[in-house]
Amino acid sequence: MAAREEGSAGMVNDQGKVVDLYVPRRCDYTNKILDSKDISSVQINVGLVDQQGRYTGQNTTVVLSGYLRSKGKSAGALEAVLKQRKLFPY
Repeated sequence: MAAREEGSAGMVNDQGKVVDLYVPRRCDYTNKILDSKDISSVQINVGLVDQQGRYTGQNTTVVLSGYLRSKGKSAGALEAVLKQRKLFPY
């Protein structure tokens, strides 16, 4: 059974590794923490391609909050995040 050690954050197992059951995510556009009750938030994996447009087997993850989706701003937010990471062509 996991036990809490003195001076450490979260649950720690016998080997000293943190084993929390829930790690909150952040919206990549607004940088706000998404709580566990935000059931409309999404995590999108975008595949990376080479110069010929072929999938390289790698991907990058974008997390968007339910608030952005409810306001209809998720497409613009996704584009802005990908431009910031220099993954959007223009």
